Amino acid sequence: MRASGEIDSSRDFLWRADYNPIVGFEKLAEMKIREAIDAGEFDHLPNAGARLDLEPYFAIPEHLRMGYFVL
Repeated sequence: MRASGEIDSSRDFLWRADYNPIVGFEKLAEMKIREAIDAGEFDHLPNAGARLDLEPYFAIPEHLRMGYFVL
């Protein structure tokens, strides 16, 4: 780390106690999604705006549904 607290080009930040790689991944994913939205990549998806058919989902017994949801 630099004296000012900024992260330099080395990988010092990986060894910081407060570094959380999941947060970094979430920020990267969010940034890529926002870039795709801004570029219009989600504008013409098939079935965009169509209602979801949840009948098959709710036809599954509740105890199995929870397991499927977790997967």
